[in-house]
Amino acid sequence: MRECMNKNKTKTKIVSFPMMGDIFIPVKAILEGLGAKVILPPENNKNVLELGVKHSMETICIPYKLNLANYIMALDAGVNSYRNI
Repeated sequence: MRECMNKNKTKTKIVSFPMMGDIFIPVKAILEGLGAKVILPPENNKNVLELGVKHSMETICIPYKLNLANYIMALDAGVNSYRNI
């Protein structure tokens, strides 16, 4: 059990968050200052929206679809932790 706990403490957190304007600049700096590796999703565009549309209900708002697509892309890039901003 103790060995398992030590492994979790040394594991580097790889984090991401949805792309919302320029807020990523200070948030990325803060998270990196805390020792996390940050993977930024691509800027929102038509392809990102199409991915969100593909995986959500038709009546859900566009910001939700963009956030969902950002999370999916982050998971594909190897993120193992999230920060909501």
